[in-house]
Amino acid sequence: MISFRNKSRMLRRITVSRLCLFLAGTLLLLLWLTRWQLFHSHSGLESPSGSKHKHLLILSSWRSGSTFVGQLFNQNPSVFYLSEPAKAIWATMSDRSHSFLQQPMRDLLKALFLCNLSALKPYLTRSEFVSDIYDWSSSRALCSPPTCDKFQGLNLEAGQECYHVCHLTPFERAEKACLTYNHIVVKEVRFFDLKVLFPLLMDPQINLQIIHLVRDPRAILASRPITRGLKDDNNIISESYNSTGNIYTVMKKICNAQLNIYHTAVYDLPPSLMNRYVIVRYEDLMRDPMPYVKDWYKSMGLTVFPRLLSWVRHNTHWLLPKNGASLPSSKGSAILPELWRKKLNFQKVQIIQDMCQKEMDTFGYLKVKSEKEQLDRTLNVVLPRKDSWTE
Repeated sequence: MISFRNKSRMLRRITVSRLCLFLAGTLLLLLWLTRWQLFHSHSGLESPSGSKHKHLLILSSWRSGSTFVGQLFNQNPSVFYLSEPAKAIWATMSDRSHSFLQQPMRDLLKALFLCNLSALKPYLTRSEFVSDIYDWSSSRALCSPPTCDKFQGLNLEAGQECYHVCHLTPFERAEKACLTYNHIVVKEVRFFDLKVLFPLLMDPQINLQIIHLVRDPRAILASRPITRGLKDDNNIISESYNSTGNIYTVMKKICNAQLNIYHTAVYDLPPSLMNRYVIVRYEDLMRDPMPYVKDWYKSMGLTVFPRLLSWVRHNTHWLLPKNGASLPSSKGSAILPELWRKKLNFQKVQIIQDMCQKEMDTFGYLKVKSEKEQLDRTLNVVLPRKDSWTE
């Protein structure tokens, strides 16, 4: 026979167990809702706060469409844009591993968001002119007043003209010009770890947001052979300092890095920082860029203007050349993301699918099981967003 005291103890244990189950269920529900909000909206970024200074990091990997996303912001006259400044660190410290370089990159990024462009100088062979900054002529801010008074503004296609007019502009003018902007946007492809960026996300002085751009690894592999200047980066990634880096080793590390960045954002970001990170697939962006652009601009406190709309239409709405000629690198469309289906042989597709399976499953890229499926354009290999985000 069970005593009253024993019954009370049993009831307390049952109550505590139910309470623990309830709390665990609530926690899982909050986590699911956070993930749903993060990935099932166009933006996911927080709305403008009281601070007028808002800065953005476009976080991606090589050949994933980050240049296009960068130009979406570079076209805005209120944005000071820099393209891959950390390349200077990799060029100077090419004998170090990519893991070692993450912290120096973070420190450089912090300095740049505070308009301390002089932080670049230790990594440059020369820092006399604005043209000593990597890819400077693609930046509207570096090709227009107050940086360069000789050139009035920049369209993406005007980089060469800017180079001839503004290349002797003193380096210090870029730093002074930066201070006149409320929005600094940097695009980077060399970060493999999101945790190293946590101090920047938590710094109210920087007020940073992150757009994480991912792309089908099969498309990345297909576009890498035609891209110059990747050899040194490949060697650092694969740690093949005295030889040529293996492309599949490089791709494996890139896939793992993008997946780890995503998992870190979902599981390790403090709740107060969740709305400072958003992930977008290149394929979704190319299908319909403007909803993303409008939401991103709104979150940054920027105005969408007619010239930007015209630029987006010009660089995304076009037809494939009938003669099979190569496509202009500055243009994108809903067709471009799947060109890998013709460019890669099925053996390479199989290798990259097996190597990057976790990333493909997580980001919603369907594996093809045969050459016939690979060439079947009616088979959608990019799953709908609502089905694509899995653990």
